[in-house]
Amino acid sequence: MGAGMRQVNRKLQDSVFTNLFKEPENRLRLYQALHPEDTAAGVEDIQDVTLQAVIMNGIYNDLGFTVGDRLMILIEAQSTWSTNIAIRSLIYLGETYKAYLARTGQNYYTGRRVHLPEPELYVVYTGDAAHEEESIELGEAHWGGENRYLRLSVKVLYGGGNDILSQYTEFCRIFKEMRRSCVSIEAAVHETIRECIARGILVDFLTQKEAEIMDTMTFLYDPDVIQKLHENELREEGREEERANTKKERARADALESENKRLQAELELLKAKMAETMAE
Repeated sequence: MGAGMRQVNRKLQDSVFTNLFKEPENRLRLYQALHPEDTAAGVEDIQDVTLQAVIMNGIYNDLGFTVGDRLMILIEAQSTWSTNIAIRSLIYLGETYKAYLARTGQNYYTGRRVHLPEPELYVVYTGDAAHEEESIELGEAHWGGENRYLRLSVKVLYGGGNDILSQYTEFCRIFKEMRRSCVSIEAAVHETIRECIARGILVDFLTQKEAEIMDTMTFLYDPDVIQKLHENELREEGREEERANTKKERARADALESENKRLQAELELLKAKMAETMAE
């Protein structure tokens, strides 16, 4: 992959999930799947607030949008079950709120109360392992029970209907089947697209963006890419450890320098006292 992940086109780093919901009409359909009771919302009410700088495992698979100034909806798509989704959602929510306040010109260091859209946090789970959890609770996941100072809940979405979100989860399920039966990733993607269109799943999206989806999924499941992602993660972990060690060494050096200065001062004081004694 050349010079590595940093030079890979963002379009290829996007997952099918983010590609699908980049389209304003599809974001509206997603919102309607989550809130079928709201029949008044239109495309103009949905604003994309996805953080462009956030990357999970080398692949962009998250989505954020506001509905007017009422709701802020953050969704992450995952094929691997992890209770760490709760802490990721907490961090992502904080960063998204920070960007929102900057964009709307609100100062949260003054006494005036700022306006924040009400948050809704979701994870779309498309993995093989069976799970029945309706939500992932931050307190349960990380402290063994509810924390009275910090409560955060991420609702788990599994699909199962006929809305656009369910069609996406069905697309993922069909792709897994094709991966097991096809001889190559390219063939699996091609057969997935063909099968989904035949079943009426994401027809417009798959028809209009077939070439892009082929490129994206071939990239995402390329063994060389997966290896590079793993290597990058290990490299970043190494850098973090190196930075931590450097910080510890710097703190230790500062402490030694302070101790040397203290001892030097005591020595000078002792010399002065000895000089006074000898003078007497």
